Amino acid sequence: MQKTFVATTTILASLALASVAAIATAQDYAPVPMGDPYGGSVSVDINVDPFGAAIQDDFFDDFGEDTGNHDPYAPDLDYVWVDAQVLANGRQIDGFYRLRTRSGMAWDNGHYRGNTWVNPGWRANNLRRGDVWVAGHRGSDGYWVAGQSRPQTRVGFRWNAGSFRGNAWVNGSWAPTQNQNRSQWVAGYWDNGRQWVPGFWRQNRRNGFRWQVGSMRYGTWAPGSWVPTRARKNSTWSVGFYDGNHWVDGQWRVNARAGYQWSAPRRSNNGLWTQGHWTSSVRAAPRRHSVVRVRDITRSRRTQRHVWDRNTRKLQRRVDRQHRQVDRQHRNVERQHRKVERQHRKVDRQIDRQNRRVDRRVDRRVDRRVDRARVRINRTNSRRNRRRDVR
Repeated sequence: MQKTFVATTTILASLALASVAAIATAQDYAPVPMGDPYGGSVSVDINVDPFGAAIQDDFFDDFGEDTGNHDPYAPDLDYVWVDAQVLANGRQIDGFYRLRTRSGMAWDNGHYRGNTWVNPGWRANNLRRGDVWVAGHRGSDGYWVAGQSRPQTRVGFRWNAGSFRGNAWVNGSWAPTQNQNRSQWVAGYWDNGRQWVPGFWRQNRRNGFRWQVGSMRYGTWAPGSWVPTRARKNSTWSVGFYDGNHWVDGQWRVNARAGYQWSAPRRSNNGLWTQGHWTSSVRAAPRRHSVVRVRDITRSRRTQRHVWDRNTRKLQRRVDRQHRQVDRQHRNVERQHRKVERQHRKVDRQIDRQNRRVDRRVDRRVDRRVDRARVRINRTNSRRNRRRDVR
């Protein structure tokens, strides 16, 4: 047993060295184009106004300054830029911003699996049983729309998978299986976190209003809303929202108010909405991150795009083979470990059986000695009693 354990330990040590070498080779190669090649932190807080307004001038709160080629409205979060890639068939995947980290998620770089391209995206470390993963995609504004998990089924609803309609991507969503007269279904969406905001039925038309469809901004969905068909002088429309039970209409507000700033409508993490309102003007906290505008970073990083040519794919296949070899070695070691553990358990069972046999033998021997001693004591007592009776 000791020889077997030593041999297994030796195999594990050698495989660990081989694994380090293979991983080092992989790190020198594939992650470069899709990892953090731009290096720096790039971002203003999705809490600035994730759903403040879905239209025109009232989409954001009244603060933020234009700072050259930096985007003053981008959420103040830690973004990294992923360079564009040119696939083997000549198709180009444009670059985009993504969050550096997401809780409970791991980022997978785009790569080839054999001759099939596998898109990049976030992957859940632990997907709940019964859930289905909805893959993310690049938003039209150059920010990555993160994937999310959803239940496999939902009573009274069907899942419409996301797809392109022309050049526009339509997000996947739940749709009711039964229609409602004189109404149109407004699809639900995922908010800043991973909470699903249910859809609702709306009127087909309203006098004096038109329906402004929602849009994706900075990887977050800004829901649609009713907006007036006529503008009002020196005023801005603050959009309404669906609070989960009924539609709350928007309101007109003045463009500016001395000593105040406008806080647009927003949805909290517990699902409650707050209407837009004026608040006392305070100096905004300094930003921790800044984001270069997508068009500017795309122009400056044009020469950094990753081309998946024949040599690149050949190198990737070699790295993949090394990974598979290391995985096979790990599986072999695990099998050897399981074999050793089975032998250990077998020996333990043999020792337990031997111990039980010894214990039973000792118990029987002790019982016999006790019985013999009891017999001798009884005989001695009997003789004493007879002598006492004779006297």
